[in-house]
Amino acid sequence: FLHDYFAAHAFQSMTTAGFVAELQGKLLDADPAAAAKAEVQAWIYGPGLPPGIAEPQSPAFGKVDTELARLGAGTPPAALATTGWVTQQWQQFLRNLPQTPTPVDVVRLAELDAAFHFTASGNAEILFDWFQRAITAGYKPAYPALERFLLAVGRRKFIGPLYAALAKTPEGLAFARDVYARARPGYHPLAQLALDGLLNAKEAAKENG
Repeated sequence: FLHDYFAAHAFQSMTTAGFVAELQGKLLDADPAAAAKAEVQAWIYGPGLPPGIAEPQSPAFGKVDTELARLGAGTPPAALATTGWVTQQWQQFLRNLPQTPTPVDVVRLAELDAAFHFTASGNAEILFDWFQRAITAGYKPAYPALERFLLAVGRRKFIGPLYAALAKTPEGLAFARDVYARARPGYHPLAQLALDGLLNAKEAAKENG
């Protein structure tokens, strides 16, 4: 079924309903009992995993959770066991930083940056999560790198949330408008349209003469 499906629909668009109809007619109708056990509707349209399906466990993420707990218990960042971590583990780490014993503030981010050099990372995914933390905490040492990132990267999944986070404070909005004025020519027209509205870029230009 899969071989025929991909051969027949190569380089074409497909809707979920269209796929389900083809799956039903060309595969499931031939074995109704197996189809019932497969819980196709629950897999496709239901939330999360179907009932009775075991939640997947990730040993790699388990290591991150262990180190997050140690960090929350007061272990210095430099003493955490992070050797060999891949991008997704660092993302898990940054997205779940504990608020105890100290909050995720400028001091905590400075400690993390000194230990792991996030601001100097060459990985866009890690930088994206780090910059969101830096913006929320007001960690200014990351802002020059943030500016370079916004000037060099045009993917909406990165720039949209970062500009939105900056726009939450007057100081951040001023910074965002300044960077955006220089970065805008390099962005896709759809990104320009969304960010013009978010940052009131045209109104800002008028204000600045």
